[in-house]
Amino acid sequence: MPKLASAYLTESDPAKRAAYAKAWMDISLDFFADNQSWPQGRNLSAAKRLAQLVSTFSVFRADPGIDAGDLVAYLSGVHATTNYLVGVLPVHFGNNWYMSMARSVHAAAVFLPEFSAASGWEWFAMRSAERFLRTWLKGDGVYREPAFNYQAYVADMLNSVIALAQSNGRAVPDALVQGADWIADSLFATRQPNLEPAAIGDTPNDTAGTSAIRRSGVRNSWSDFTWVASGRTHGTVPTLSSTVFPISFAVQRSGWDADARYMLINNQNTSYTASHRHPDDLSLVMAAYGRPLIVDSGVGDYSATPTNEWMRRQTEAHNTVEVDGEPQAKSVPRTTSRWRSNAGLDIYRGAAMGYRPVEHDRVVYFVKPGFWVVSDALTGDTAAHKYRQLWHFPGDPVTVNSTTKAATVGFDTVPGAAPVAGVRLIPVATSGAAVTPPGSTTMAPYGSASGCSPTSTSCRTTGPPAGRRDWTRSWFPARPARRPR
Repeated sequence: MPKLASAYLTESDPAKRAAYAKAWMDISLDFFADNQSWPQGRNLSAAKRLAQLVSTFSVFRADPGIDAGDLVAYLSGVHATTNYLVGVLPVHFGNNWYMSMARSVHAAAVFLPEFSAASGWEWFAMRSAERFLRTWLKGDGVYREPAFNYQAYVADMLNSVIALAQSNGRAVPDALVQGADWIADSLFATRQPNLEPAAIGDTPNDTAGTSAIRRSGVRNSWSDFTWVASGRTHGTVPTLSSTVFPISFAVQRSGWDADARYMLINNQNTSYTASHRHPDDLSLVMAAYGRPLIVDSGVGDYSATPTNEWMRRQTEAHNTVEVDGEPQAKSVPRTTSRWRSNAGLDIYRGAAMGYRPVEHDRVVYFVKPGFWVVSDALTGDTAAHKYRQLWHFPGDPVTVNSTTKAATVGFDTVPGAAPVAGVRLIPVATSGAAVTPPGSTTMAPYGSASGCSPTSTSCRTTGPPAGRRDWTRSWFPARPARRPR
């Protein structure tokens, strides 16, 4: 619909303009004809379509080819659809659909204040947004859905409401502005050196969060936000170093240049258990010297293919510890118990209970600026379990030294040649553990639209832990001999 409106505004041929206006009306009336007959699963689509139709009303309504009777039918459709969304909104309180629907109700109220119900719609939309933020914005400022894509989407919906209200002289509750800025702050702080979000949870969009960061930067004159959102072309270089959001995640970084060393530790404690959550507690994402080195498989799309189901539903798809070949459980406690950061060293410690009674405790040390030490402890049960410490690489070749068990990941390696210096995984010897190179029969097939390929190593043990199993790995990223093209 925005493309149709843009084409209409830029077209000088009256016949083409009339055709565009007719198409807009035909699409609108066809949509409204389905009002209240669509299934609950289409409420989000309905809300998005309503927002588009309402925002383009001012573009097409005065076209001389628009029939007056059709305009009446259009306005009746807007009224009925908005009332319908008001009625079903509470059903979707726990996720981003709620904010999208509230945004659409608000848009109908502001764009068409002539409706007698408009003032009530506007009040309802604002109060709904405030209630949503009070309930689902966590104490560290991170929105509850554990996926950067949907955290960004909620911020975008808030900013849409704020912009429309302010441009029409409406008061905006402080909570909405604060909520949008808090979410943008977490999106800003977790940006990778390439200024993209890490592919945590359902995050298929590599620009997710850019708009939210930009808008908060402009609103608050935060020049470092502008620098990130503009791709390093405007604003000032951020001074924020390593940081923690204690209910959600931590970032260890050497700086903000494109070659910076970066590690995201994901451990989002949330009651959200629906589709956008992945079983990825205490998973890591790492980048250095202009390249992703340890990657999350992310998400391709939402079709129920074996690959997509594996990426979204299996702990094996993430850089954490898997127990007994099963995915981590939902709705379990996750905690951050230690954070220290100074010029020479960062320390993160967190725990997750995805395999009760087994507790996974992970400590990540960043010895600046050169390497990381990752230490895992599995405690809480004396029964025998199979543990796998999983690492995923972005398609680079991997070799494992049969004596030291150190794994070397190629970095700009020419196909068929031995891997050049890239990143090295150096295990501390643990009885019963083994480093398994790509292609091992213990590994499931790896692959995703985000760039993961069948190249992964895993550490596993099948013996009884005798109350505790410890693994420690050191990661050494090395500058490539030549920069990747």
